[in-house]
Order: sequence, then structure tokens, then C-alpha cells
Amino acid sequence: MRGRTTRSSGPILVPALRAATAVGRSTRPLAGPANMLIWNKADFIECLETTPTFDDTYDPYYLFTVTKHGLRLEITLYEDAGDVYISLFQENSTSAFLKFTLLQCSGARFVRTHGKEYLEFAPARLFEQRYDGESLIPAGIRITVNPNILVENYV
Repeated sequence: MRGRTTRSSGPILVPALRAATAVGRSTRPLAGPANMLIWNKADFIECLETTPTFDDTYDPYYLFTVTKHGLRLEITLYEDAGDVYISLFQENSTSAFLKFTLLQCSGARFVRTHGKEYLEFAPARLFEQRYDGESLIPAGIRITVNPNILVENYV
């Protein structure tokens, strides 16, 4: 994991973009590093039904942890680098049985459709321009926690 100490998996939408998209799409460019992950913290909290821990001691990251039906899902987001780590554990285990690493992830979005809620994560360089936080993500990783934890690739 790029020289980091042992950490699990982890995304936020730029607050200015969230406010702009509440009344319509913004055409102004997003600020921040080129690899910065585009996500919305409030959407993650709503979908995952948990609040993240935040650590800014070395390389700032958000960690979302969801425990359900004997499984523990950890999503770690390094917003500035755009890196997302997704790990799935048996509830009391320290070794993940499933790991996904998305380096320079373009963005993530919350989707609510047909009674289902899930998060979609775009792989690196999927879009020709910076991800806007709203557009359809045609392929990537999808995560849901209701009624059960599910992590899947989709196309």
C-alpha cells in the first residue's frame, strides 16, 4: 500500500460542488490536486449508516467500518491521492478475505434506485476529464450494506 503502515480500505465530494449540484450542475472547474477523489461524505454516511473516523497524523484518510451479519466491511479513503481500499473480514478476524485497491480512483457516488441504495466507485482514468460527482459510472466497484453487505464488480 504505497509505503503506508497497515491500513484498510477507504471516498468525499468537494463541499462547493455539493452545494452547486443542489441547485444544478456547476460548470466551474473543481479545486484541488489532480488525483483528488470526488465523493460526498454525507452520502457515504447515509448509505453505510455509520460515521467515519478521520486520521490526519501522516497521510490523511477517512475510515468507514460497517459490521453486519458476522462480516466487517472497511472502506478507507485517501482523498488527496484518490486511493480507495475496500476490505471484507469475518467479524472478529484481523485478516481480510476480500480486498480491492483502487489507486487514483476518479470518484464515487451514492445511488438510490428501485428500493436499493449503494455506492459506486470509478476506476482510475475512466473519464477523459475530472469526474463531476454526478455522472453515471459505467464500470467499477459497487457496495451495498442493506439488507446485507455486498461488494461486487459491475460493468
